[in-house]
Amino acid sequence: MTTFTIEDELDVLSLLEPDGGFTYPPPPLSGYMVSLSRANGGVTDVFELSELNPGRIADHRMKASTWLEHSDVYIGGWHDPDTHLIYLDISRCHQTREEAEAYALLNDQMSIFDLSTFDSIPTGGTGQS
Repeated sequence: MTTFTIEDELDVLSLLEPDGGFTYPPPPLSGYMVSLSRANGGVTDVFELSELNPGRIADHRMKASTWLEHSDVYIGGWHDPDTHLIYLDISRCHQTREEAEAYALLNDQMSIFDLSTFDSIPTGGTGQS
């Protein structure tokens, strides 16, 4: 059985709300988060909301922990409001919207996340690459 922490439990709560999510470690107050591509190991898990539990979050943190050696890389999760799937991923923080959108389009990402407004911004990608 996976050991989990109170942070894992809080992250589960943040994912219950459509378009909810979490980022660890805490990101800057501004910038744009974009998941790395699947090919680069960006998405570690995708599953139904009914399968969400603290152990799954703890496993994600453990699998993604080596990425935290990079100062601009974060681990997190997102509740897709259209499909209600949960995405656990590894994201990079970009300083400008243009840079984030270009990276997202290059990597077929569905959206970017604005850290100053807490809004997901669709990019038209499928999230499949």
